[in-house]
Amino acid sequence: AASDFRQFTLNAEPTNENYAMGWYNLGYAYFKQQQYNQAVNAFERYLSTEKNRSRAEVADALNRVGDCYYFNRQFAEAERYYAQAAESNPAAADYAAYQRAFVMGLQRNYQGKITALDNLMRRYPHSQYFDDALYEKSRALTMLNRENEAITVLEQLISDFPRSPLASQGGVQLGQLYYNNGNHRESIAAYKRVVSNFPGTDDARNALISLETVYRDMNDIQSYVDYVNSVPGGVRITPSRQDSLTYLAAESIYMRGNRSDAEASLLKYLQSYPNGAYSSDAHYWLGVIADEKGNKDEALSRFRRVIDAGNVKFLDNALLYASQTEYNNGNYRQALADYTQLANVARNITNKQTAQMGMIRCQTAMSSYHEAARTATELLEGSTLSQEMVNEARYLRGKAYQQINEVEKAMADFRYLANDTRSIQGAEAQFILADTYYRWKSYDRAEAQVKEFIQKGTPHQYWMARALIVLSDTYRAKGDTFQARQYLESLKANYKGDEADIQQMINERLQ
Repeated sequence: AASDFRQFTLNAEPTNENYAMGWYNLGYAYFKQQQYNQAVNAFERYLSTEKNRSRAEVADALNRVGDCYYFNRQFAEAERYYAQAAESNPAAADYAAYQRAFVMGLQRNYQGKITALDNLMRRYPHSQYFDDALYEKSRALTMLNRENEAITVLEQLISDFPRSPLASQGGVQLGQLYYNNGNHRESIAAYKRVVSNFPGTDDARNALISLETVYRDMNDIQSYVDYVNSVPGGVRITPSRQDSLTYLAAESIYMRGNRSDAEASLLKYLQSYPNGAYSSDAHYWLGVIADEKGNKDEALSRFRRVIDAGNVKFLDNALLYASQTEYNNGNYRQALADYTQLANVARNITNKQTAQMGMIRCQTAMSSYHEAARTATELLEGSTLSQEMVNEARYLRGKAYQQINEVEKAMADFRYLANDTRSIQGAEAQFILADTYYRWKSYDRAEAQVKEFIQKGTPHQYWMARALIVLSDTYRAKGDTFQARQYLESLKANYKGDEADIQQMINERLQ
């Protein structure tokens, strides 16, 4: 057809009475083929050659040009042509008026869209686009956060056009708006109306899904299950699905920060589904709540259930809590077992490193020095350790090496730590190095080590005092009793700490 009309417009004289209509028909041929640029050109030729401006085809051509620009997403041009179409044939201008308002919305001119739709509904109260106008007005009001007004418009749509396809879409939207306003009862009523009036449709299915959210927020899953199972031809809620919904309702209460109601709902879930699919999840959140309330024993018991279930989602956190709690309680063997499990299953490097550090502390507390040294070495092979963790690992490894007579390895760790006397491990390392040299009768090295420590300084005065006592012992061993006594008397007069062992060591040496 396009080829025939194109040939006609090329060959016909402009004076031919069908010449203008040839362009009009060619425009429609292109339009139906979605060749919108060519359609615009053809309709424009029609509009420029049509002498009778009162013909219905003029307004129709203006509408089609507007449609072409709309489909090409040239919304400003589309709006301009729809306005011209409405002016051209006011008696049948409802389509143009509706499309113009719709395009305003696409350009985010929501107030303009509302005004245009109000004009449409006032001028054409019997228009076939009246229900469309109501629906689109509600959407524009929603975009302007005028949700109460949008609710009123949607209620009118559903009341006046109960069988319109837009009544089902509007019903879903109405349910959402009521939900947003916290009006759960009206939200449920709106969704149920869609399910009842439009069974089997996508909107009905969406309404059922949305109803789940409302009932879950109300923590009334049983009512939701009873309703869904009563819907003719509807999907049945299986026991496993009800298990899931009941837990998710309780969890959502926790996530909203209502700990008391969440605890009651989680306990109720566990009573109903003691071996449910989410029982370990429930135990985890109950453990968190118990910990927040200071019920450490209950929290630990809950987290043990998570660990026993091997719940990957919460296993790291449960093991972190259990291992730290057992360590703080002095249950080093159990803490070591928890830390070891965490090191093997940790989902990130930070938790793995924390576990390895915990293992070293437990092994040290249990006097398992070979194991402590080996675990510390494994930890220190990592490249992403914090300096604080490096210091503690080297410190505990150095102490372990001392206990198993790996003296040179111990000294290597202490020399590393002694470079930074701001840390307590570094300050103690300075003392250990000086004391070791003294015990080896390497008095010059001991003296040099303490003087290095004095030059570096430290906020940890206890270890500085211990080092100065070593320096005094070193001078006495070298026969310089005057210097030895001077350091002790100065330390006795100036040391501000209240540690009994420091004063005892000073007094013993001054006798």
